[in-house]
Amino acid sequence: MPDLMLAMIKLVIVVGIQKTDSGSVIRFEQNESANLPSSNSDYPYYLKLAERSLERKHPVGVGLKGHEVTEFSRAEADIVSHLVDNRQKNRLEVGFQGHDGLFSLHHNHPEFGRIVDALKVSLKEKKQIWFVAKKPLLALQDAKFLAPPSPR
Repeated sequence: MPDLMLAMIKLVIVVGIQKTDSGSVIRFEQNESANLPSSNSDYPYYLKLAERSLERKHPVGVGLKGHEVTEFSRAEADIVSHLVDNRQKNRLEVGFQGHDGLFSLHHNHPEFGRIVDALKVSLKEKKQIWFVAKKPLLALQDAKFLAPPSPR
């Protein structure tokens, strides 16, 4: 799955938007920022997703190439209903309570361990988790809680 890994999308929360002559500078939590050029054919839609993340303080999926936004994706929130390790296909299959289809997290994902740990907490504690997936393949790219889960 090398193509999947090159176009990695991560969950972030937008904390600021500064419009410029050539597009917008999007600031994310933890003092990160990236340029969203107005020449991007999806600029109006991406800007709308960024503004919604800023207003609601909800995560959004962002793909970056250097310091330039290449993709914005809606993030979803749900509770994990089941996890199945499919070693033959080299992926973890993930079901969510309120989503149709079987999502997958490939074993070679660079954040595999962290994401699996979060998915297991969601399953065990029935906690809502935010996630972003590449469609139509339903390939999970990132997953995290808005706030740290309660200690058990």
